Amino acid sequence: VDCDDNDPCTNDYCDQDNGCVNSPKTCNDHNACTTDSCSTNGCISTPIICNDNDTCTIDSCDISSGCVYTPDTCDDNNECTDDYCTQEDGCIHDDISCNDGNPCTEDSCNPDTGCQYNTISCDDSNLCTTDYCDPYYGCMHEPIICDRGNGTIAQCDPEEGCIFGCDEWVEVVIRIPLSDLGLGPELTCPDDDDDAWNEVIVKIAMEDLGLPSCTTYEIEDIRYVMELP
Repeated sequence: VDCDDNDPCTNDYCDQDNGCVNSPKTCNDHNACTTDSCSTNGCISTPIICNDNDTCTIDSCDISSGCVYTPDTCDDNNECTDDYCTQEDGCIHDDISCNDGNPCTEDSCNPDTGCQYNTISCDDSNLCTTDYCDPYYGCMHEPIICDRGNGTIAQCDPEEGCIFGCDEWVEVVIRIPLSDLGLGPELTCPDDDDDAWNEVIVKIAMEDLGLPSCTTYEIEDIRYVMELP
């Protein structure tokens, strides 16, 4: 007996007791990601759509469990962005701020490592200043004092620094007869000694004295006595 009912959605067979049997065919591909049905062409397995209408989830399907909705971390693998998600816009990647509020650092960001704070150089290439960085004001350039150690201040050249050269001033003691000072007749010398001397200290540039290079001497040790006839 031919029990074929020409229906692709039935299983046709003959039972000894009941004769032809045309039972509905079960279409199951054992895949949780498909919807199984039967049509004139037989069993059809249609992929299901996993969409939760949430812009902040990644929708996928597992053949064993079905739809999976994984929260989207929005990670762009860039350490210089703050990654997050909103329902309206989806993933957002805002640039982070690497400002440490310290004017003595140069702030930057490396996509691989994140914020970097490199100490800045306050060098103004001026040998007449002391350069440093103040955490509040930033770079400072304080003028240096070229102290000779004898109460006088030397000049400073931005390219050479303190100048302790032959333009140094030295103390020279000049001995002048009192009679030549013109202080008036009321000033008398002991025992009417017109040859009594008065010492006057003046400062004269070494180069004007025709002296050798002052690098040969310690400044504080130079003291010359000159007598005027």
